Amino acid sequence: MVASVALPGNEAGGGGWLDWDAHLRCSGATLTRFMSAAFRFEPQVILIQQWNEFCAPDQYGVEASNDIEPTVVHGLDGRYSDGWDYYYLNLATKLIQQYRQGFRLPQVLLDTRYA
Repeated sequence: MVASVALPGNEAGGGGWLDWDAHLRCSGATLTRFMSAAFRFEPQVILIQQWNEFCAPDQYGVEASNDIEPTVVHGLDGRYSDGWDYYYLNLATKLIQQYRQGFRLPQVLLDTRYA
């Protein structure tokens, strides 16, 4: 099973970050939603996608980045902040720990500063 922090849409004609079915970061809600499915189906292997993809042309913007590599936080101002420190890495770690401990659903608090 694959869990993603964000992913572009799959609309016919190539898909992309502006398609109706794209899933943006949403402060970690997208990753948590994917992991909820893993908790339900209990796969033996879960791949978290992507690690280091924060560069053009792969990313449409910060909210559309599927990168979980730690980044420098300069000046947080909501969804358009320029960094998220270890937030997504720590979130993924918590979700993995809960999965291994047999939680029925993820139990995490999302910080909306890290869109």
